[in-house]
Amino acid sequence: MAVLVALLLAGMVALWVSNRSLAQRLETLERRLDAPGRAASADPTPGAVVIFTVGTQGDARPCIGLGQALKRAGYPVRIVTSENFAPLVREAGLEFSAISADFSDLLTNNPETVDKALNPWFLVQHTRAKFAQWAATWAQEARPACKGAALLISAFAAWPSSLLAGEEPAGAKVDVSRLVTIGGSITEIVYALGAGGDLVARDTTSTYPEAARKLPDIGYMRQLSPESVLSVDPTAILAEEGSGPPETMDVLKKADVPLIVVPEKYSLDG
Repeated sequence: MAVLVALLLAGMVALWVSNRSLAQRLETLERRLDAPGRAASADPTPGAVVIFTVGTQGDARPCIGLGQALKRAGYPVRIVTSENFAPLVREAGLEFSAISADFSDLLTNNPETVDKALNPWFLVQHTRAKFAQWAATWAQEARPACKGAALLISAFAAWPSSLLAGEEPAGAKVDVSRLVTIGGSITEIVYALGAGGDLVARDTTSTYPEAARKLPDIGYMRQLSPESVLSVDPTAILAEEGSGPPETMDVLKKADVPLIVVPEKYSLDG
């Protein structure tokens, strides 16, 4: 029990440090944008800066603060988040666009979740299915808000930004009923979102979880052949940035199957 409490406290401290670090970075950015002598651009970048966020007010408010700083610097800003944050966004003078994700409603309407809120394992198991359901529609719902955007910022995960910035035209619906993943991290995320049942094949680097090993192996992610990837009749392909070789990726981009390349970034933005 003592070990469990210690681990829980360590996790809470790490989360506090992470949130504090993010808040400090946003404050630094805001100070720079508001610095004396820095005039707003007379010719701001065409299109809006679109900020995607879900979660609680603790997630939304820093993004709104960032949006306000960018707006003062002369950039049009649009916040894409759940409907319950619409008043906060509009009161801040920013444009609002809704997606179907209300994390606070998930908590308030599930007393068991609140009662066991300090149990990280329970929270992950309890909310994973709901988040997977939401994530399946986020990209499609947010596409209209991102049309013509100069910059996309995702405060939640790279996944929605990657879908929005993918090869599919605005408004297109991606069928993920037969999904191929290229890259171990991509495969692991798909399983974590509860969508492992939609996978029909994976690359050689995708060895976790154990269930992934039972899927057909289409080859090493940097030495793929288009024939191997397309032989399993996928409806969509999720590939980690750096997959290849380039000639294979060129063939896949021209195929009738949607190809979504997920950036590999080890940074705050990534």
